Amino acid sequence: MRVLLETTTISDILDREPNTIRKVNALRSTDTVAVSAVSYGEIWFGLETMRAGRRRRELEQQARTLFSVFSLELVTQGVADAYVQIKAELQRKGMMIPEADLWIAATALAGNYTLVTRDGHFSHVDGLTIVNWSQP
Repeated sequence: MRVLLETTTISDILDREPNTIRKVNALRSTDTVAVSAVSYGEIWFGLETMRAGRRRRELEQQARTLFSVFSLELVTQGVADAYVQIKAELQRKGMMIPEADLWIAATALAGNYTLVTRDGHFSHVDGLTIVNWSQP
């Protein structure tokens, strides 16, 4: 199984959401689990803007550990090409999703990943396989 963890799923892991944690723990060593560079940036931005204190330090340590375990998918030419196609198709349909999420969807499509998210607007992206680990 090849999965790309979207920002909401990473947040669920950091918040120890039970259903998501159970599914992460069920992953096999043969599974490929990755994070988009865009989600990486979104998580670190959220932590950077958090109020200083113990909770922030704990979340930063958890994020460092998490990001050391999962592969980081960078924006490549293939991702950029997928982004162009996704954005053009959504524009033709009159449905736009947040810019960062376009790049995350493009990363999933270009890398042939299943996107793990709880954001419903990803369902507007044709050809994208989506699962929500926060549901039982």
